[in-house]
Amino acid sequence: MALLRTTTVRVVAVSVDNAAVNREFYVHCLCNGTLSTHIVDSVTGQPLCLLFNSAHNLKNMYNNFQSRKVFDCPAMTNNLPERCRAAFADIVELYELECSMALKKAPSALHPKSIEKTSV
Repeated sequence: MALLRTTTVRVVAVSVDNAAVNREFYVHCLCNGTLSTHIVDSVTGQPLCLLFNSAHNLKNMYNNFQSRKVFDCPAMTNNLPERCRAAFADIVELYELECSMALKKAPSALHPKSIEKTSV
């Protein structure tokens, strides 16, 4: 954290896989013996979220977004519009625009099979 404070990066979360050694690190080194969803940075006073299995969490969010088609973002105080809405149709449109391009931003798994949804 001391090194990161020397940059313009603002750390808001730490993410690790679900290995036992990482859980123990969170519990004993960051959370004073009791696992918590966040800690408070002792220098800045800002919360620091403690995340597990971010790749699986992102996969689950993408699968839910794909099946629900629309995500209404909750109101936030950090310069986002009052109501922010994401539509999966926009990703499909981007994919179709990029089909013939060498560099792509849209994911290639727009219509995965059920078994493909389980793969991170």
